[in-house]
Amino acid sequence: MTHPRGAKPVAIALVISATLLFALNSGLSRVLLRSEIQPTTLISFRLTITVALLAGWAALTSPSSLRPPRGRLVAIVAVHGVIGVAALQTLFLIAVDRLTLGLALAVQYMAPLGVALWVRYVQRIRLPRGVWLGLGLSLLGLAAITQIWNGLTADPLGLVAAIASASCFATYFIVGEIAARTTATLRLLIWSFLAGAVGLAVVAPPWQLVNRLGADVSYQGRLDDIHTPLWVALACFVIVGTVVPYVMVLVSMRRLSATVVSNLHMLEPAAGFAIGWLWFSESMAAVAVLGCTAVIAGVLLAQRGTRAVSDAGTDPVKTDSVGCEDTQKCGLGSS
Repeated sequence: MTHPRGAKPVAIALVISATLLFALNSGLSRVLLRSEIQPTTLISFRLTITVALLAGWAALTSPSSLRPPRGRLVAIVAVHGVIGVAALQTLFLIAVDRLTLGLALAVQYMAPLGVALWVRYVQRIRLPRGVWLGLGLSLLGLAAITQIWNGLTADPLGLVAAIASASCFATYFIVGEIAARTTATLRLLIWSFLAGAVGLAVVAPPWQLVNRLGADVSYQGRLDDIHTPLWVALACFVIVGTVVPYVMVLVSMRRLSATVVSNLHMLEPAAGFAIGWLWFSESMAAVAVLGCTAVIAGVLLAQRGTRAVSDAGTDPVKTDSVGCEDTQKCGLGSS
């Protein structure tokens, strides 16, 4: 398939922009959490609105995506939605509220290492040495970021939440890949997000925020002097920080391979450190910068090795009307 001259640079710019918006949304989520909104309520609201927008888009572009799942796919969608979407995003918000933005994102983006362990010890597939080198490099990088030799300086609950969110992210990848062999990505996303929204609505109904939409919100940190009504911050959180970057990724997947998109997404932890410094004055030692670089390099190594094994031994997955064929990178970020 041929593309117009300049199509790939535009697609790369879209992915980078989406990654920056996802990282920026991490900062906005912290603002909302510190406006006395519970993580479960915030994610319940986000998923509900996102499902409605995705369903509306599907009705116009891919009506078949609205068909309810049947048989084994029901259980797959339930696990994907409750663990890979709702639990992932809720745990990530807990981490963001207690850790620096960069650390929370760096830990979460170690999820591909969990996928590699699944492939090796559950599927019993031998992996290239580069995967193990990547695992070791990422663990050393994480130790450098947290400067563990000085004792556990990071918030313990925040660190546990970040590690748990990485496990949920790995589940999102693994279960999503299984489902993508039999159903289109957009259909999987709609019903998974609906499962997550329904699951959270039981414990944290999204309409709890309705009476607070006019409340004043300060954007904190270096933006402490900026105030808006809560509904403005929520709209940015859902639309600008979720739906817009998601659409950018979908459009870019028409021009770029899944590998390129995956690699570009590894800019998000670095962007998280930068946003944490610029917005919330979060400082980072030189050794932590090196640690972040090591984590990103390690995950890229692991992704490369795991993807090579996957490409050699799995069936083609179905594509949807927007041409998205990699459920790992067509999903919404957790930020």
